Amino acid sequence: MPECSHRSSPLDSDFRAWHDAVYPRLAGHGVWMRGEGLNIVPAREFERRSFRLLIARLSTWRDTADSFPHLLLYALAAGIEDVFPDLAYLPPRPDLRLYAEGNVPWWLGIVTRKAPRAFDMIGISNATILELVNLPRLMRTAGLPERPAERLRDPTVPILILGGANAPAAEILMGEESPVDGIFVGESLDEIARLIRIARDARKEGESKHSVLARMEKIPGFVRTSGGTNHVPRRPGNVCSREFPVNMPVLAETPPVRVEISSGCVAFCRFCAESWWRKPYREIPAAEVVRRARLMKAATGADRVELYAFNFNTHSEIGSILAALRDMFGEMTLTSQRLDVFARDEALRGMLKSLGKTSLTFGIEGISGRMRRYLGKALPDGDMFAGLRSALSGRPRELKLFFIAVGLENAADFAEFEEMLRRIAGMRKAEGAKARVIVSITPLVRFPHTPLENEPAPDAGAMAGILERARGAVMAAGLEHREAMGLNEWRVSQMLARPQCSGAWSVLSAAVLRSDFVFYGSIPGGFVSALESSVGKAGTCLQAGPASAVREPARSERRVTGVVSSFLDKEAEKARLFQDAPMCRGSARACGSPCAGCGACRDAAGAAAQTGATLRRQKPGRTACRPAREDRSSVPILATLGAEIRGMPRKLAGMALASALMRKEPDMIADYCGFKASHWGEENGAEWIFGDDIFFLEWRRETASFLVKKLGDPSFVAGLSVFLPGWLRIGGVWQEPAGAGFVLGMESPFPFRPSGLASRLGLDFALRRNGESEFVFDLAAESLRRNVVMFAQVQSSGDVSRMTVRPGRRFMPEKWVQACFALPSPEDWVRVRISAVYEGRPSASATS
Repeated sequence: MPECSHRSSPLDSDFRAWHDAVYPRLAGHGVWMRGEGLNIVPAREFERRSFRLLIARLSTWRDTADSFPHLLLYALAAGIEDVFPDLAYLPPRPDLRLYAEGNVPWWLGIVTRKAPRAFDMIGISNATILELVNLPRLMRTAGLPERPAERLRDPTVPILILGGANAPAAEILMGEESPVDGIFVGESLDEIARLIRIARDARKEGESKHSVLARMEKIPGFVRTSGGTNHVPRRPGNVCSREFPVNMPVLAETPPVRVEISSGCVAFCRFCAESWWRKPYREIPAAEVVRRARLMKAATGADRVELYAFNFNTHSEIGSILAALRDMFGEMTLTSQRLDVFARDEALRGMLKSLGKTSLTFGIEGISGRMRRYLGKALPDGDMFAGLRSALSGRPRELKLFFIAVGLENAADFAEFEEMLRRIAGMRKAEGAKARVIVSITPLVRFPHTPLENEPAPDAGAMAGILERARGAVMAAGLEHREAMGLNEWRVSQMLARPQCSGAWSVLSAAVLRSDFVFYGSIPGGFVSALESSVGKAGTCLQAGPASAVREPARSERRVTGVVSSFLDKEAEKARLFQDAPMCRGSARACGSPCAGCGACRDAAGAAAQTGATLRRQKPGRTACRPAREDRSSVPILATLGAEIRGMPRKLAGMALASALMRKEPDMIADYCGFKASHWGEENGAEWIFGDDIFFLEWRRETASFLVKKLGDPSFVAGLSVFLPGWLRIGGVWQEPAGAGFVLGMESPFPFRPSGLASRLGLDFALRRNGESEFVFDLAAESLRRNVVMFAQVQSSGDVSRMTVRPGRRFMPEKWVQACFALPSPEDWVRVRISAVYEGRPSASATS
């Protein structure tokens, strides 16, 4: 294996040589950093486009695989003229040693392998508050100054803007020591595009960073972290924009179509940031949801859809949405829903059952009625138990119930909780259900810009006692207990969410850089102790405790979320009196109630325009149903893959094929049922084979027959090329002729040493010389019957070997390569390039 001699400064722009030297030793052989896929701007465009944007995550690729805001931002930026986007992630924990040995920045563009300083702007996507712990070291390894004044003086340092779900809670980043130049707390794609265009145009015109940030301050929702005016409030995004980007990138993860159906939440739950940061509640009409889903299906080749909403069942047209999308996709994912809506809506319950929804998730939140009123969770006991009974009567596979430990619970609250759990266990038994009932309890983090932002938090000992008592109650009822957040994570979250002086970030950053800690989902007690020690030396800059020590946020800071301070204050007082919270006007209008008066709507006309959320029964609609299995047919397609995507999942290529076919023939979009398999698959290292493969795509039978005929037309096949990525070519419909099959060619930078074939694979063979440096494997009859390989020959010249193999049904690429060549280490087998050639011509008359 080539040694990693590439040790550079983090200011260097290009780390391709380092990556090429170490990728076999990276987690998953570095597939997460491959930067190849579908709807990806090619690396060569980096030099052709004048403005470069790095979209950076604070967690690993694997931990953000179920998230899509950064991918949406990528698609948005890729569509803006003269902008080159790239993506960067926190490296997996096992890879940190290799990064340190090479002096490589942790943020590295996965498409270009370029360091952050090679870009003009870094857009940091921040999903959770605990991720912020990783920011100091990510910046340190990239050579990015933490102090704003240093960054603004240095023209080689990109502008740093933070956004994402946690952005409104990132108050710790405000001040003269901020590690970022601005925070975007809005959600409008149009305004995000304006921010990018401002930075792009300013670079062309040679404007200073001060000037750029001053122009950005005029964008609603953008807040400058130091030296700004903070006078422009956030405004609701236009969720129905026709310019919604559909060309979402598909990389090593093969995601579903994620389609947003609403923004915000109908409720005013006082603990929940979503209820306050994204007001007013807005729905995307069913027709627009279906239009977007259809376009995204064609653009990505996805066969699954996930509805993106805080509570999907509050959408007033959810029945129509489910029916339309279930006819279009083979699989649908639905997340959290309100239990009271579920209880009242028999038609919706029937539809969910017809969809095969076997896992149900509900947030009950408070362990008692008193705690639910404090939290503003409007959930009467009647609706709660009716909903749970209905859920269990449907015989689900599992029922997940989420609760919050507030810190104010008393004996009466726990008595009510214990009785609730006994009733749930009794209902499960009475209904004959075998569902797993999983009860998750998380300690309350009091976030800024919510009514509870200044409420006292209990100390760690008191919270530990509450969590332990709740766990005991769950176990006593015979239900499963799950800890959603540990005490260490809770305490640090609360410290970060409620900073009490402008120097809080410096305290946190110093503690992080003095330690070896990196946040990968959990926080050890040692880091909490170190942080508390730093807090003690610095005063009360970071503190999770009593309200008296928590500063009152400035009115301008509160205003950036759109909800007026007077409404927050009123709801805070109602919480102290254990009074319930209202609903957003969208749902209240249905029963004639007045507007709650939160102030998020810009004017009366805006309030009247909000779509009505439903806490009433759905109108019965047609039942959603998947295409019957007998109405589906697989079309086998012979295609050729480039070496660029060695190691990538085969489904990625299947999605690219399906996307090209649907974009070429839009009438087939609804009839695509999904990727079924490929000849090589992904077991035993087969995903590292490039060249020819056979992909089985499932369609409705009538469309499958139509497609087979079309793929027999050379002009149709040629026309598909404009829709295919550069690493993929279509040969036509496959039908196996007699005697045809695959031949593999292997090119190895390592010497041929076949001694492992007998010991590892149990093959009996002799090597017969066939020329000066060529040998043919004479396999014994018993070895041929093993069906590992049917023929093999090798040319060996020094350290370079070339092998030809006709594989059998039990051929395993990884084991074969490791047995045949003298590898420096087992993981270096991926350096051997394996290409496949199909010896047979495609036919135009086969479906299966």
